[in-house]
Amino acid sequence: MRSARLPATMSDPLAPAPAPVPSGLSTRRPRREDAGAVTAVIRAAEVAICGESLANPGDLLFDWADPRVSLDRDAWVVVDQRGRVVGYACSFGHDPADAIDLECVVHPDVEGTVLDEQLLGMLLRRAGEQADEAGLDRRAVTVSAHCVRQDVRRRALYERLGFERVRVFLRMVIGAGDLPEPPPWPDGITVAAFRHGVDEHTLHVAVQDAFLDHYRGTPVPFDVWSAQVFGDDDFDAGLALIARAGDDAVGAVVALTLPEAGYIEYLAVRRSWRGRGLGAALLVHGLHLLAARGVELIFLGVDAESATGADRLYRRVGMRVQREDDVYERRLEDEAVLSR
Repeated sequence: MRSARLPATMSDPLAPAPAPVPSGLSTRRPRREDAGAVTAVIRAAEVAICGESLANPGDLLFDWADPRVSLDRDAWVVVDQRGRVVGYACSFGHDPADAIDLECVVHPDVEGTVLDEQLLGMLLRRAGEQADEAGLDRRAVTVSAHCVRQDVRRRALYERLGFERVRVFLRMVIGAGDLPEPPPWPDGITVAAFRHGVDEHTLHVAVQDAFLDHYRGTPVPFDVWSAQVFGDDDFDAGLALIARAGDDAVGAVVALTLPEAGYIEYLAVRRSWRGRGLGAALLVHGLHLLAARGVELIFLGVDAESATGADRLYRRVGMRVQREDDVYERRLEDEAVLSR
């Protein structure tokens, strides 16, 4: 979902030197055209661990459109002797909460090597550089990584490097044939589809306010947020609804059609309007919009400890938990030395 920057060569003097990788493998910077190959690695890794994957190139392109990310400095792909991509790593720059997200994945064909450890080491070094470049105190910076609950090996690696599990995120799903009937809109609410060139800032304000009390919830500037959301090839104005009370936007739902499923990207209700049934109405109407596009399976992600109890709402409309992802964190200053 999303555009990428042009890569630099490995001779980039500002880039950290690549760590040695196992014999027969090498690293280079990712290119936009690598999105499909990197997604294939992610899918293979997820299928090997939990038997299914909904990863698609759009997710990766969305990540690469993040203004915090420079592919020529912050990311690597690992290739084998045939030029096939077998690994990927990216260190996202600090967010407003001074947290840096790390992502790395290795194809199961090369599991059993030390590649994942080396990639994580590269990411930790790059995160340190990103903190220094931003003038941040490393002692105040958090680095974050995640993995599927069943990935015992990756969890053990994180724990050995000083990470602690701090959060669980759920992927919840529902079949298009199992949707409840759309409930009526609460009194005083009018709802309309998103309008390009008119509603961009309105949608931004509603989403930012709704997510302030979420995990690591901090305001995201409009230019940063819009670069990803509205620059996304999957964004469809017909799948975005804005709820208003008078002239004020009080809620929104943004849905996407992906290659294998429908996805609820945002379900937002401003705090002053919670508890009135608006969230359930927006969600179910959004689900029906996706079903009308022929989508058979619909999913979303949610913090299992959401302060709003969002997962309870999703269960009430018939969604079920398909997968759990654990989030691990540690302070950047605690950088561990890899044993190998």
